[in-house]
Amino acid sequence: MTVEHPTWSMPVRDNGAEIIMMPCPGTKEIDLESTITQLKGQGVTAILSMMADEEMKNLNAENLSEVCKQNDIQWFNMETDDHKVPGEKALSEWNQYKDKLVSVISQGNTVAVHCKGGTGRTGVGVAMLLLELGRNGDQAIADVQALKPGAFKSELTVKFIKDRADNL
Repeated sequence: MTVEHPTWSMPVRDNGAEIIMMPCPGTKEIDLESTITQLKGQGVTAILSMMADEEMKNLNAENLSEVCKQNDIQWFNMETDDHKVPGEKALSEWNQYKDKLVSVISQGNTVAVHCKGGTGRTGVGVAMLLLELGRNGDQAIADVQALKPGAFKSELTVKFIKDRADNL
């Protein structure tokens, strides 16, 4: 039996595009290279990490950008601390590449989003992308919670997404 890295897929467009929510690649007893190979097989062409470099290093995922490059997968990182929402630096990073992520979806491809466990920060990142795709705040939160019910359990994250939606 082949062991796979856990992923949860959300169709987001009629063109076959999906967003995948997941724990950090290279964790869950599956090495980094095998996880990226699995994601490539799932049609992933871009990965959005929601983790600080030190946290990725602690999980043996510090080579994620290189492994992605070797597999023709775009890699983006929006450094966000655990149990927090993206700060000023992370939002600046987001503004640099959000259009690239939307383009991946518009082309019918798949974006994977992860943090350490695949729920909290991942849910925020997915909701941010859904807002860029035209969802309102309530829809984005509901879509994420339909896939991962543990997401958006803090008022901080709910407020963050609703405020972003109101300001788009």
